[in-house]
Parts: sequence; C-alpha cells; structure tokens
Amino acid sequence: MAALADSKQVISEVYASKKGEFNVLSLEIWKNPEPSYGEMHAVKVLCEYLEKEGFQVEREFVSPTGFRAKFSTGAEEGLNAGFVCEYDAVGELGHAAGHNLQAASSVASAIAVKKCMEKGFIKGQVTVLGTPGEDCGHGSKIDMLNAGAFLDVDFCMLLAPYSQNVLFPNHFHLVVVEVNYTGKASHSSAAPWEGRNALDAAVACYSNVALLRQQLKPDWHINGIISNGGSRPNIVPHETQLKFWLRAPEQPDLVLMQLKCQACFVAAAKATGCEVSFEFEDKPNYAMNHDSTMSEIFQHEAQQMGITFTENDRFTHMGSTDMGNVSLAVPTIFPAIDIGTGCAIHSDGFTAASGTDAAHERILKASEALAVSACNIMGDQKLAEYIRTAKVALNEGTSDGRVRALSQNEAR
Repeated sequence: MAALADSKQVISEVYASKKGEFNVLSLEIWKNPEPSYGEMHAVKVLCEYLEKEGFQVEREFVSPTGFRAKFSTGAEEGLNAGFVCEYDAVGELGHAAGHNLQAASSVASAIAVKKCMEKGFIKGQVTVLGTPGEDCGHGSKIDMLNAGAFLDVDFCMLLAPYSQNVLFPNHFHLVVVEVNYTGKASHSSAAPWEGRNALDAAVACYSNVALLRQQLKPDWHINGIISNGGSRPNIVPHETQLKFWLRAPEQPDLVLMQLKCQACFVAAAKATGCEVSFEFEDKPNYAMNHDSTMSEIFQHEAQQMGITFTENDRFTHMGSTDMGNVSLAVPTIFPAIDIGTGCAIHSDGFTAASGTDAAHERILKASEALAVSACNIMGDQKLAEYIRTAKVALNEGTSDGRVRALSQNEAR
C-alpha cells in the first residue's frame, strides 16, 4: 500500500506539471482532423511526443498510420500495461467522437505509469498502441490482434469521451456490408427502355431495408447510405452501391439480421432486372467485454477524484468499437467519461465540446485515475495473478460473445 501511495503522489505530480503539454497534444489533433487511415499529422505529433518522453517508438506499425511505443524496466516478472490511442476524425464533422481526447489521455496515463516505474514503485512494461481507423467500421485493432500486437500485453485501458459517466457502456456487435448493383447504361431520355436502372435497384433496396425495421427488435439497428447513385442524370445508372452497418447485442440476432437483409438485397435486384453482389465483411466488431475487477478498481480511484457513475449504466448503449475485439483477447476496460456537454457523439456540438477546457479537465482527471488503477494492478501480486489468469481464460475461449460474418453464399 505504501508503494501505491507513492505512485499516486508521483502520478499527481506528473499531471500537475504536464497538464499543459497534454492539452496542447489533444488540441493539435483536434485542430487538424484527419480521416480514418489518413491520420498522418496525429501520428507524427503523438510519436514525437512519446519519443521525447523516453519511449521506444515503432512507426507504421501494422498499418501506415499505426504505431507502438514501449517502455520497460527489464523485469520479466512484471505486467505489461497497454494504453490504446484512437485519433481518426468522424468524416467532415471533425473530432465528433473526441478521439483527440482519447489519444492525449492514453499518452498521459502511459507517461505517468512510466514515471512510477522509473521511481522503482512498480516493475514491468507499459505499451502505447496507436490504432487508426476506428470510426470507419473496420478499425485497425482487428488487424493488430491478428498480427500478434496484443500477445505480450496483459491488460488494456482506454477512455471514451461521452455526455455522461458510464462504467460499463454497452457496445453492439457490428458487421458492415457493401451492396453493389449492376444494370445497363442507356440514354435516360432517348432510350431509357434499353437500360436497366441500377439506381432504381439501390432505391428499392434502401426502401426494403427501411420497411424491414418494423420487424426488428428495439436493440437491433440497421443504418445505411447510397454511396454511389450514378454519375449523370442523362445516363441510366448502370452501377450503384450501398453500405449498411448492422448492429445487435447478441450474435444470433446479428446472424438473423444478415439473413433478413440479404432477402432485401436480392428482391431489389429481381424487381429491376439488375444483378446484385454483396459481401458481409469478415472483420466484425465484437461487443465489449468489460473486465469487472479492473472496472471496480478504476471506479474506486475515479470516485476518489470526484467522478461518479450511474447505477444503471449497463443499459447505456454506445454504438460499436473494435475495442470489443481486444476485450475478448486481453482483460480490458473502456469506461465513458462525461466531458461536460449534453450533445450526442457524432454531432457538431460534440466536436466543439471536444476542444473545450472543460473537456480536457475532465478527461485528464479520469486519465489520472486510470494511471493509478494501472499501478495498483501492476503493484499488487494478487491482482497481477488475477490478470494473468483472466487473460488465459479469454484465450482459451471461456469468454463467449464472438460473432461471425456470413459469406454471401451462406447468406443466400
């Protein structure tokens, strides 16, 4: 306990002395929003800062805008704490998910834990994983898992900026599908009867899926767009495309949704005389599996800093994330933190809130609690053994909840 008290003091000093730097790091990303897998500037500023702070950094890790930063005391018996960075923007909305805050808070936690290692209070390693592309539906954490990037990481932590404090936010299983229709081009006025209108097929498909919603359970979600509706009004569109995201809390529900949707896709093709092809991506996002012991530790430390959580937060749904995939391989927590706004995520209002002083104050307070929690876990022999056992259990498949995307042939 004395070591933990010493760690808390050191961590407090780190945040007090570097608060301005952490804020600058976040705002530099916030002012320069970049699309998924195009986060060149964010990676540059994050990697340069981590190198300045004494981490060994690997750039272009698994993907061109991925990175891995490590620090170790050289003690083989210690745990490896993983802090995850996300830094892509939400399209034209900018940082409407607060990924600038996420990246800065994870870097801050890692630096604080590193300082405690240097003081000799804890042994082990700290790893920062830069994971691009989270917001596009096929984030890089899945590729990093497949590449073995999390094999030597014992537990993972990340904060989610939000409009309330949620200890156990629910995240849905997610599968993405792309639907392509092929018709026949013709002049839309002189000889439309010579063509087969792929845009009609796309519109019929979208309408079919919209009508399907009355048959869906309240916690099943289908969201879609027509991503290509043709090129010119005077040409009967011969190629169109739609993209749908399917979400559900349970694997069997998501499989059933895929079957229902494929019927909508095929029916639109038959009605318009077009050909259809579709593919459910084979890298779905899994629902979050929050580690309850780690969550309790974080909750205790957060409460010490004035952060409170609601009683019924397990019923709060927050979309989908590839952190869910990580949580089925490594003990993980991903609590949501109120940044002082009533605006919903993925809105202009949340983008604005993510750059405010209030947001930085709140996220760094939670980040400090996260760092203390990590030191608590790493410095307690019983907790360290629990983490090792929990990770083995996950990788032996005793934790359920994996979801498999259907191939086109299976769906039919």
